[in-house]
Amino acid sequence: VDRAVALWNERLFFEVHEVLEAEWMRVAGDERQALQGVIQIGVALHHHAHGNVRGARTLMRDGRERLAATGHALPMLDVRALLADTAPWDAALAAGTTTPALVPALRRRAA
Repeated sequence: VDRAVALWNERLFFEVHEVLEAEWMRVAGDERQALQGVIQIGVALHHHAHGNVRGARTLMRDGRERLAATGHALPMLDVRALLADTAPWDAALAAGTTTPALVPALRRRAA
């Protein structure tokens, strides 16, 4: 998780996908679904950075929905902050308007 957080905050979203996918393959249930949501949000940001707005829109929506439903299974991450920080992105992508300049951060949850 620490490696994924560091990569995310360096905007290396493809690499985040690779790191989290290894963990995703080892877990099941809500934890697996929540990790998939985080991965989808990261891939949405990757797509956006590379001009694939349609892919970004779909993955942002799907990832946020999945994470909102199962994020409780990831106590090590600040899921609430990620959902709050990506809400403006989701809205902008859905509306086809300019996305926020600030890229959402991924954070560990405070103990």
